[in-house]
Amino acid sequence: TTRPCASVCGAGEEVCAEGTFAACDAPAPDADGRCPGAPGCDEASRLPRGASRLTGNEVDARFPKPVWTGAGWAVFWGQSQGIDGDVWLALRDADGRPAGAPRVVLDRHFADAVWLGDAFFVAGVEGGQVAFARPAADGARGLVTEPFLLPTGSFSEGQLAVGPAGIGVAWSDGLESVWFMRLDRDARELAAPVQVAEAPGRQHDPSLVADANGFTVAWKDDRADPDGNGAPAVYVRQLTVDGTPRGPARRIAGGTSPSLARLAVGGYLLAFVDHRDGRNDDVYVTPLTSAGERAGPDVLLSDSPANARAPSVAALGAGAAVAWHDRRQDPADAIRVARLDAQGNPVGGVEAVTDGAAPAIHPALTVGEADRLAVSWMDRRHTDEAFGPAAAYAVVGPLLCPEE
Repeated sequence: TTRPCASVCGAGEEVCAEGTFAACDAPAPDADGRCPGAPGCDEASRLPRGASRLTGNEVDARFPKPVWTGAGWAVFWGQSQGIDGDVWLALRDADGRPAGAPRVVLDRHFADAVWLGDAFFVAGVEGGQVAFARPAADGARGLVTEPFLLPTGSFSEGQLAVGPAGIGVAWSDGLESVWFMRLDRDARELAAPVQVAEAPGRQHDPSLVADANGFTVAWKDDRADPDGNGAPAVYVRQLTVDGTPRGPARRIAGGTSPSLARLAVGGYLLAFVDHRDGRNDDVYVTPLTSAGERAGPDVLLSDSPANARAPSVAALGAGAAVAWHDRRQDPADAIRVARLDAQGNPVGGVEAVTDGAAPAIHPALTVGEADRLAVSWMDRRHTDEAFGPAAAYAVVGPLLCPEE
């Protein structure tokens, strides 16, 4: 029998032996309340340090995502065994220390989660059906909807964003098209779903952001490009506050895996992956105007003799930060983070968040207050099985060393 440790660092447990609980297997904080190896900038190496393992290795943990609440962090992830899945939530304080035991908030595979100001809003999916939940700020279960099938068909790759007149939901209907709808905080539909990507061909992998003027969606589009060869490209389209499409879909660049961030100074940065050099997949960033039009050239971030994939971008100061997983430490993928200006140009160096001891994949990056970042990912460093269950990890801290 185990129980969570009290006042310790990391996900330690006390083990019951002959009716009493033995010493905890995780270290205690120091006199200042800081954990050993706590996140922060190491002045010698100029690299971030510290990480917290969120899950064990009994089941597969998938696609963790940190969410900033204004006072601390919540990290959501999915755990699955076969066709069954659960959405888990772990609360952390502003410095990334545990603030309660992890708990299940929705009995579905995890899609996305956002903060509403006083509660969370979560989307989950199973068998093409979608369900929503609204856990309380302390993680307690709140509203949970019954799963339902949308009139557009199967729900996959769901994305959430909180707009001025409801919660925006973007999704792919079985990899054929991208759709959008608005919900209220009780998950009631405010308007009928709108088809965002209307061209023939497969459109999927949406990225959704919101601002005072409405919503902006980016996605991967497999329609024929201007050269007629059908190479995948990234498109962007804007929607009004009520979800009505505003203008046509715009092709931004050839590529896949789009991630979109709305900048504090106006406009957007779009991160994506492209194979244009013919050697490797690389991460690029493109600045966009407030109208969703290209505002400058593509900026190459990951020019290395290895593939780079799965970028995740978030606004930071007047620019942004972006995380991706990068195979330059082959054979292990490492998570890397870079700070960007408003045009997508790197500011300072690229920092390694993981050490390459095991493949680390599917990063998700979120910015909190005072330029504090959280990055979550999956890796298998705790197991000798190459295809064993992955665990979810997260690191919270400045991550990017201050500019000198």
